[in-house]
Amino acid sequence: MKRVQSTLSVAMRLLVSVMICGSAVVFTSCGENTLEEILGAIDNPSGSTVAVTGITLNKASLRLYMNNTETMPGSVLLTAAVYPDNATDQSVTWSSSDETKATVDETGKVTAVAKGTATITAKAGDKTVTCEVTIGRGIDLSTVTTDSEFEDYDELTGTLGTKVKISIADGATVTLRDVDLNGNGALGWANYAGITCIGDATIILKGTNSVRGFGSYHPGIFIPSGKTLTIQGADTDKLTAAPKDVNDGDCKGAGIGGGYDMSCGNIVIEGGDITAKGGNFAAGIGGGGLGHCGSITISGGKVNTRGGNCGAGIGCSRRGNCGDITISGGTVEAKGGTDGAGIGGAFNDGFARQCGNIIIRGDNTKVTAVGGSSSAGIGSGSINGSTSSCGTITIYGGTVEASGGTDGAGIGSGREGECGKITISGGTVEATGGTEGSGIGSGREGECGKITISGGVVKASSARCGAGIGCGLIGVCGDIEISGDNTKVTAVGGNGGAGIGSGQSEYPKDSRCGHITILGGTVDAKGGDQGAGIGTGYAPSPSSICGAINITSGVTSVTATKGSDAESIGRGYSGDCGTVTIEDEEKVTQN
Repeated sequence: MKRVQSTLSVAMRLLVSVMICGSAVVFTSCGENTLEEILGAIDNPSGSTVAVTGITLNKASLRLYMNNTETMPGSVLLTAAVYPDNATDQSVTWSSSDETKATVDETGKVTAVAKGTATITAKAGDKTVTCEVTIGRGIDLSTVTTDSEFEDYDELTGTLGTKVKISIADGATVTLRDVDLNGNGALGWANYAGITCIGDATIILKGTNSVRGFGSYHPGIFIPSGKTLTIQGADTDKLTAAPKDVNDGDCKGAGIGGGYDMSCGNIVIEGGDITAKGGNFAAGIGGGGLGHCGSITISGGKVNTRGGNCGAGIGCSRRGNCGDITISGGTVEAKGGTDGAGIGGAFNDGFARQCGNIIIRGDNTKVTAVGGSSSAGIGSGSINGSTSSCGTITIYGGTVEASGGTDGAGIGSGREGECGKITISGGTVEATGGTEGSGIGSGREGECGKITISGGVVKASSARCGAGIGCGLIGVCGDIEISGDNTKVTAVGGNGGAGIGSGQSEYPKDSRCGHITILGGTVDAKGGDQGAGIGTGYAPSPSSICGAINITSGVTSVTATKGSDAESIGRGYSGDCGTVTIEDEEKVTQN
């Protein structure tokens, strides 16, 4: 109320002043007070100083160009806004953290001096705000006519019009802005990738970009062995990367990674909307045909990949090794080519090759992986007279959907492939095995290590002959352990497979899993035709085998549903099972 009375008092004085002066309302003063002072008194009746409470800029970051053209400016005017509007001192002072890179004048005009970075600071009162400035060259690829190596802070744009080699210098960060670098166009064949990284490199994506290799054996983007390529960008910034022609069987380069018999280094994706396709024998992201690849890390962005024939979507090429694969953020869709895993290993014929450990974590991470023929969705590929294997598979969180190809597990091994331990401790996981693979575990004739589920919501099923969790047809897996108060597991075996346990046998091989221990959680297991809910699958010859089964009193509930001619917990038709122990019968339902 005091503020209202004061404002009204000033307004009355203003009205009286106007009446006394008798002038038209164009006056500049009346008595001892100017109109500005009188109006200011209404907002600040006490006449005290009004302090600055904040300051903002029209840009938080900007890029300047040394070549200073209309589309690539060398100077930009920053605009500051001071709050509140009636602050006594509205003045703004400007400064640059490095005037050897960029200067700023009293009006806020920022001017490029040399390549690099600088921080521009605007200050009003005791409040400050900053703008990060990057200064580099801008290069229109349509003007490039010779082999060129681009350096730190360079920005490429436009369409390459000549067959030349485009390289990124060792240690450089280069921006691609609306680049069309198409080795599959009229430019013709050449013996290099679309972009060749000389050493460690960072690519920042802006706008929509397309990069294809020029040579039949070269990738879209190549990073040499022992070096690291990092790709960054916002969700709206796009990159499509591929070898010269993914439909040409002679093109054997990855979308991003290595070329034919050309090993590549580490690949890190931190952001951007990325589509990568591999050529024949090659991964979408990873190894080129017969070439090895370093580690692959995805922490953000949207990534969509497809492997070529015998290549993984993300991971190994045919006959190639791959390092660890870690996905900790973003949305990832990976599809293996024929005989390649969606994420992991690839087809091997006559060579023992391996993918490293596969790790998926992060609450907001989303992964969809589809295996090619006979390969796992996540895990190993298939083989022909050799070994295709992957290390451990660990899922800490996120949303994961994995589907195996024909005879491959959803998560685990491909046909005759191998994988290490499988651990799931959180997230939402849905895994579907192929025709004769398990949902989680081994593929047909494949092997996997111990399977541990200690958290999350897990659904696993087999299309035919495999267990929901455990073995594929004539496959082998280690012990199976389920725990955790909030863990929820649903497992459905295919015809002849257990819900949890072993798959169907087929002469002359067994299907064999280790001990099954359920310590906690809510478990619903359903066997396929002639398979146990929990235990063994159908054993026409020689046998389907599992170890001892122990269900402790710590479980919330367990429901086991048998197939025809099988036990709910124990043996499938003609199967062979170890000792069955149930500590609290009231928590276990056998159908």
